[in-house]
Parts: sequence; C-alpha cells; structure tokens
Amino acid sequence: AGQPTLDSAITIRTMEVELDGQAIIQSGASIVRDSVPHKERLEIEAKGQGLLRAITTPTPNLTPPQPVLAKFMDEQVAQVLAGRNRLLSRFWFEKQTAAADTAGRPFCKASVLIIDNEDQFTQMLKHMFDRLGLQTRLCGWANLPADVAPFLAGFDLVLVGPGPGDPTDLQDPKMQRGHEIVAHLLAAQAKFMAICLGHQVLSLRLGMVVAPVDPPRQGVQKTVDLFGQAQPVGFYNTFFARPPATPIPGVEIAVEEDGYISALRSQNFYSFQGHIESVLTTNGIDILKAALHWLLPERILS
Repeated sequence: AGQPTLDSAITIRTMEVELDGQAIIQSGASIVRDSVPHKERLEIEAKGQGLLRAITTPTPNLTPPQPVLAKFMDEQVAQVLAGRNRLLSRFWFEKQTAAADTAGRPFCKASVLIIDNEDQFTQMLKHMFDRLGLQTRLCGWANLPADVAPFLAGFDLVLVGPGPGDPTDLQDPKMQRGHEIVAHLLAAQAKFMAICLGHQVLSLRLGMVVAPVDPPRQGVQKTVDLFGQAQPVGFYNTFFARPPATPIPGVEIAVEEDGYISALRSQNFYSFQGHIESVLTTNGIDILKAALHWLLPERILS
C-alpha cells in the first residue's frame, strides 16, 4: 500500500535513509542477566561504526574491499565454532524436511490449537507443528471466545503456551483465563500439551507448589531427564514447580536433581517446563514427536 515494510526475525544493525539524505542508524545488543552495561555500549558503538564507515568512506577510484574473515579462520577456530553449535537445535540448523517421514509424507494428521500467552515462541511451535503435517491454529489468550469449551472441543490437541507473568496471581486476567482453560481440559479429559507458563498452571491445578527461583533460568541450556532420556533443553523461566508430597494417580513426573519438575505426563497431557522449540533444545523436534506419539497414537501415520 505504498508504506515501507520489513519482514525480519531480528535486526542487529539498521540504517534508514530519508529522501533528503538524513540517515538514522540503530543497532541492538542482547541484554541478559549477566550483561555488563559498559561492554554493551561498546558493542553497540562498534556495530554502528560499520554503517558509518560504509556511508562516509569515499571509494570512487579504489578497489572494493575484499573479504578478510578467511585470514582469521584456522582449524582451532573452526573447532570452537563447531563445538558451540553442537548442542543447538538440529531442527533449526538442518533441513526441516526430516520432520516428515521417510516417504516425504506428513508425520501426523491432527488439528492443533496453540494458545499464545504473549510469547512469540508460539510462532516457532506453530512452525514445528506445521512441518510435521498437523493443521495448526494460533490464537491469543484474550481472543478466545467467552464460552471456551465448544471452541476447544473442535481440535484434536490443545497446546497451552508460554508467556510472562506469575502463574499464582489469580488477579491477573491472563492467569485467570489460563487456569480456566487448563481446569476445563483436565475435567473434559481432553488431549493437551503445556509449555513453560502453561506447564506451571497445570502443576498448580494438580496441587503442586510453584514458586520463583533465584537466579531465574533465562536463556540457559541444561541437560535434564525427560522420562528416561537425557536431553539438552533451553529454559526461560522464573518459576518452577516442585513435586507433590504424595504421588498423583496416573501422572508421571520428571524431576531434576535439584528437585525442580522438568516435565509431566499422563494419559491425556504432556507438559514441559523448558522450551522444546528453542534453539537451545538440541532434539526439540524428536521430543515433540514423542509427545505426539504418546497423546495421539491413532493419528500418527505408520
């Protein structure tokens, strides 16, 4: 419609040039728990300097600059880079056609509703489900119909997604809605998955204690036991559930050595505290497939 558009996952550095020649340069840095403000400022300045040099260095009669990265690459550097990537998600690093079966068919035929609790990780989850051949719909928690029961019943599987906030704060409309949805799914014995915030709400509905941890696990990869399999998983959470004093009939609990719950499963649900869709989860697509096999065996193509 004649307006500027940009479709990009992330912009590290940008320069927007107006028709009158004025330019605005912006760059970003990742602010995490261990960030050092002075170093972050230096990083932003270094990124901006590259753009400034590009528009202020006269080169009409000079040979264009040649690539220089090869001068710094040797076997040791290559090994360090490969090692850094070794435990990152194979789904996001490799061809995603492997998500289908060996005959190139979809992995599963089912409809899925992903409830977005204000965390765009749900876009990554939708992409993974789509690659497996499921019919996936993404809906924000505030956009669900008031009478949610018949709406949820229209899907083979519901995923209660991640999001910010305190799952114990029942004054928060989002948390109220999340508890209502999970309570309904449990009562209806519907098939559902839950991740991060959704997992915490499920834990609370099952009678467990959910409390904040210090330090929070924001952007942390940790190898945890997921029902007999050791898996490197990405965590982005401030709250953790603790196991109940007595076992819950029909519910299996995967517990870390420090006593935090990493996953839950029963005949009708499968939940994860970590983000199986994260680039920090090495085998996320396989973990998702295993959960689907558990919940929807009749929908898996043989």
